[in-house]
Amino acid sequence: MQREGISSYAARNGLELVDIVEFHESAKDSEHRTQFHALLGRASAEQLDVVVWMWDRATRNLTDQERIEKLVMAGLFNLHVASEQRVLSKDSADSDWMVADFNAVSSKQYLRVLTTRVNDAMGAKAAGGWFPAKPPLGYINQKEIGPNGQPKDRGGTIALTDWGRRLIGRMGELRLQNFSLKEVGACLLSERLVPDIHTTKFRGPRSGAALIDAILKNPFYMGRFCWQGVWYDGKHEPVFTQQQWDSIQQVGKRTTYRSHKREGLFSGPGMRLTCAKCGCVVTYAPKYKGDREYRFYHCANGKGAHDVQVNVKEEAILEALGESVLESVYVPPERADELCRSLNQAHYVAQALKDQEAARCRSQLADLDVKGDRLCDHLTAGVLDVETFRRQQSRLGDERRDLFDRLQVAQRQIDGAYLVTAQRVLELAKNVRNQWETLSCEQKRDLLAELLENPQLDGTTVRYDLKKPFLVLSEMRESEEWRAREDSNFWPLDS
Repeated sequence: MQREGISSYAARNGLELVDIVEFHESAKDSEHRTQFHALLGRASAEQLDVVVWMWDRATRNLTDQERIEKLVMAGLFNLHVASEQRVLSKDSADSDWMVADFNAVSSKQYLRVLTTRVNDAMGAKAAGGWFPAKPPLGYINQKEIGPNGQPKDRGGTIALTDWGRRLIGRMGELRLQNFSLKEVGACLLSERLVPDIHTTKFRGPRSGAALIDAILKNPFYMGRFCWQGVWYDGKHEPVFTQQQWDSIQQVGKRTTYRSHKREGLFSGPGMRLTCAKCGCVVTYAPKYKGDREYRFYHCANGKGAHDVQVNVKEEAILEALGESVLESVYVPPERADELCRSLNQAHYVAQALKDQEAARCRSQLADLDVKGDRLCDHLTAGVLDVETFRRQQSRLGDERRDLFDRLQVAQRQIDGAYLVTAQRVLELAKNVRNQWETLSCEQKRDLLAELLENPQLDGTTVRYDLKKPFLVLSEMRESEEWRAREDSNFWPLDS
């Protein structure tokens, strides 16, 4: 309808229609309208008028409305609203621009209200058990029939199609027979269960394996769906029962390495020991005597650097690490509280500095807006030619992007997230001894993984490095001059 309306308007008004540009992007936020801004740039550069069908096709935000007005007033192009037979040019009366402004405000408010109403309605529909968006493959949004026998425009429920029931059900059957995903796709095509409109999705080297995998993992086909982070029991007809669904999810799952081979506390990811002498991985090698298990570790000696194999007990490693790490990390409650007060003081100083930086950026951005307006005025007055205007406008755009980046950096650092992290580190260091006594062996290993890195076995001795926040904390605890330079004490905890 819009294409036909624009073409008819151009023909009636003697305009040569150079191109019809179709794009799909929200007009609510100016920064997301890349295609629209490219269109305005092309119209400005080639001196081409812009024809839209209705006001809201041009803009639903006030930023773009002001941009269009400046470009039109500079004589770069004219804006035509075909449905109202209205033209805006540099010679348009102020009242015409007031009408344009009112339409932009009206469109913006309409979009705001519509968004709220749609979100509320879709949330209510989901709470009622009906999926409020486009249903997945095999389902349709079935419209209700009105008294006149015609489908209603609004409402409707999710219905399972006959071909969807056969297609998805057959997928599950084949998968439960341990068919690979590729074999399932090939079988579906050979049995002609895939409608012609969807066959291209199942063709190709892997016969739609990725699509089949996504379908068989989608709980919608079992009767549940997620909307805005909340799970609902759907009223739509499911393809699979809960038992069938659970069985399908187990097909193709590989047994993990851990289930084949028992691992020690220090042989898994996150806390794996290496040899301090040769760098080889330390092997977990348990030994058994009757019903008793003795948990030993030794270097794999892949480089032949050891003449004799040295076995170290797991409990000895855990005890040595616990004693040494706790001694290094522990901070007495009085010192921890003092450190926390210092962090807060330094945070307020840093926050004030970043507030000043953010204010400078905002002020400079406002100055750039004034310069941009002045450029348009100079272009309109004939002080600048079009080429100089575009070059200066490009330079201002680069400066604006740089200032936006600086402003975002300043605002990120003002939020104080690093202060929360530092306070958590202090809380852990203050309570680590009491906490250690209450933990199981596995929990002790996990706690050590939070505190240290690069654990190495050197003969019967274990070496390690404290992670940076705890290393800095340990050094500050030992030093009596830790408050001499508050900034140096404060910032490393952010890393």
